Amino acid sequence: MLPPNPLEDGARWRGARVGLFGGSFDPPHAGHRHVARAARAALALDAVWWLVSPQNPLKDRRASTLGARMQQVRAAISGQTRMVATDLEAYFGTRTTEGALRAILPRFPGAQFVWIGGMDTAASLHRWDRWQALLALLPTFYLTRPPAGSLVRRAPFRCLGGQRHVFLPNGQPRPPLVPGTTYWALTTPMVEASSTALRAGAGVL
Repeated sequence: MLPPNPLEDGARWRGARVGLFGGSFDPPHAGHRHVARAARAALALDAVWWLVSPQNPLKDRRASTLGARMQQVRAAISGQTRMVATDLEAYFGTRTTEGALRAILPRFPGAQFVWIGGMDTAASLHRWDRWQALLALLPTFYLTRPPAGSLVRRAPFRCLGGQRHVFLPNGQPRPPLVPGTTYWALTTPMVEASSTALRAGAGVL
């Protein structure tokens, strides 16, 4: 049996709108914070959980230790009262995002969840394991950049029949978080940053 996880507080999360922002965050940077803040504002989220992945299966490079990246994420979101760093994927021992979601969602039955990503994530979603099942589990949010229209149209998973696409803002201050729905938003100014450049010493948090 797994030990209690600090996030598992039914009273705290009951009725909450929570964004799940997954990634290796190796290291976290200003662009990550920009996506998380934009999603929180656009969807009126009560919290954003940064799901620090043990290892991104789509990346050949071995990530830095999970403990080191958790410390970096905590430092990156320090002072952000609505953002939480968590290693739930390692806690549940899951190897894919879809598997992690199937472990997480039943533990918080009173919460409403949405998956958060940037445009790079949207472009590669069709390569994820059981990505169609993921879209059926919870809504998704992607922050795009200019030229937004062409980038969104080229996102491969837009070919999936039945997936609903909503462009924000659309006049709803608290859009419903419905599985099978993808929310797209464009915010300016965009923040240009990458973990690769940071590892090479080309930028700082």
